[in-house]
Amino acid sequence: IVRPRRLGGAPFVSIYGPLNFALANGPQATGGFVRARLQEPPLLTGGAQRYPPALVQGLPPQDLAFTYPPHLRLYNDGYAIGLRWIREDPGAFARLAARKLAFFWDGAAMGFTGYNLPLGLSGVRRAVDFVVPEPGAPVLAWRLLVLAGAVAGLAAGFRRAALHPWLLFLLTKLVVTVAFFGYARQGAMAAPVVLLLVGLAAGRWLLRGPLGGAR
Repeated sequence: IVRPRRLGGAPFVSIYGPLNFALANGPQATGGFVRARLQEPPLLTGGAQRYPPALVQGLPPQDLAFTYPPHLRLYNDGYAIGLRWIREDPGAFARLAARKLAFFWDGAAMGFTGYNLPLGLSGVRRAVDFVVPEPGAPVLAWRLLVLAGAVAGLAAGFRRAALHPWLLFLLTKLVVTVAFFGYARQGAMAAPVVLLLVGLAAGRWLLRGPLGGAR
């Protein structure tokens, strides 16, 4: 049963954090931004036909409306709603998290310069995100190559204290991605860390120079 309530107060970070968490984690979640839960029809006792048409017509509202109890519930109790779904279907959440991280890596493993070399400028743009290369074998190979380089760099430089703040920054981006929406733009913000790790790998395993010889 959903009843009218006051707006929740004292947000932890953002007033719409609970709402986004509920939208990002549920049976209709896709990994990226999706409004499906805002568009679910109201659960009316006995069905909508029992109510005057003027009362139920236009429900749910097209936009977020705090006067609409189900929207208000997502806003106030979104964390509890999302966590309930995660507990009930952890396998689906694991698959969803993997998809979010794949979107994240789309942005973290972009090409070089403003021309996005060697991947090119054309691609696809998901909702509330930026353009990433169209999926395909060459793009997948590039992303796997960058991932391998980053993992090798992590192995090469993990014990260096100077690297730890960078890794902490990367970890915060990964946590936000898994908890909320998978955005390539989140990955792009972590791209400097990825490039640093690839550079460490090159210095350790390829250059074999002063950087590669450092421990």
